[in-house]
Amino acid sequence: MGLAWLSFAAGAFYTYFIAEKQNPGYGNFTWSGQVTLFVLFVTCMVFLIRQNRDFLSQWRWNPRFAICMLVIGLHLLGGIAMYLGHLGSDWRTWL
Repeated sequence: MGLAWLSFAAGAFYTYFIAEKQNPGYGNFTWSGQVTLFVLFVTCMVFLIRQNRDFLSQWRWNPRFAICMLVIGLHLLGGIAMYLGHLGSDWRTWL
């Protein structure tokens, strides 16, 4: 988790402070923030599942785990919708 947060901090620094300002649509230096955020997202998912392994093996109800999974699932669906929106030719209309 510590390495994932550290890499995200470095990627966010590149995205916010070094990214190209003249032509932001080119995406120079913005991919580092997006990729490290994805790594952090997957690491947090693995951490959450490992922390609740007992509840998953016994099929016991844990409301905090269910809320976390719901929020992560909604976040994932929003990311998929944004990705699919960028596949079209008029993706700039989403902005």
